[in-house]
Formats: sequence, C-alpha cells, structure tokens
Amino acid sequence: MVVKDVLKPLKKELSSYTVKNIVLWIAEKYPQSLFNERTFLHWVREGLDELRTAIFTKHLPYYMISERNLMESCVIEEEQRRSGYQY
Repeated sequence: MVVKDVLKPLKKELSSYTVKNIVLWIAEKYPQSLFNERTFLHWVREGLDELRTAIFTKHLPYYMISERNLMESCVIEEEQRRSGYQY
C-alpha cells in the first residue's frame, strides 16, 4: 500500500514484495516485545530508512535466501538514488 499509494513509483522497481522483505528483516532483527501500537510509526520510519538504504546501495537480501539480492536488477537511475526515491 505504501509503495503503491504514497511513493507512486515512476517504474515498478519497488514492489510490495520488496517492502515485505524489509518488514521480515526488521522483525527478525529486533525483539517482538518492541513492536506495539505506540511504536508503530517508529517502525514505519525504520522500514522507510531501510528502503532508502537498499535503493542507495542497490542491495537488499531476499529474506528466504539471503544470498540473493532483490535490488540487483533494479534500474532506478543514479540521479533518483542520490536524491531519494522520486514521488
């Protein structure tokens, strides 16, 4: 929803699948006790920061097979990466 409705990508380089992988990595990285209604916006921001990093570095390991890079075939132009994702 965020990728489609808020970011409105010019190209379909970022999918909900990418965002789901970021959510899974965050859920694995931090204890479950930190996730609650009061901290929801913190985790949204954390996820967006991870997405920005993945775009900039062109690296996001696939959650199930971490050797695979989901961003490997991403063709977001260099200018878009430097300025952040265009929306």
